[in-house]
Amino acid sequence: MWYVETSVLACAVGMRHPSRDDCVRLVEAVAQGSLEAAISSEVVEELLFVLYKRNMIDAALQLSGHLQSLFSDLVPVTHKELSAACGILERHPELSSRDAVHAACAIEYQMTGIVTLDERFEALDSVLVVAPARCF
Repeated sequence: MWYVETSVLACAVGMRHPSRDDCVRLVEAVAQGSLEAAISSEVVEELLFVLYKRNMIDAALQLSGHLQSLFSDLVPVTHKELSAACGILERHPELSSRDAVHAACAIEYQMTGIVTLDERFEALDSVLVVAPARCF
């Protein structure tokens, strides 16, 4: 099972990026059941934050509902993942705190890897990091 990081979903729902088609294909594969993937509550919160900040409240609430339906089992973020995220930040200060939480979730829940558009994750040696096109 793949851990899908926020950038992939932001791209799939409208962010302009050269990998947009691959991100949309990933979401479609998850919806069809041909790709096993998960997100954490942190992914939903991060997207809500961005959309709320842009005063896109209705879109934020609608997207949150869609994501919760698409990824029916949200990976929980507990003390264990937060502690692991702090360890990741100590070793990789180039990551944001949110990115460290994403990495910790992928590692602690023994995901196949992280699917992301964010190249900063490539510094991690404890988890496989791939672009959306490479998880099929």
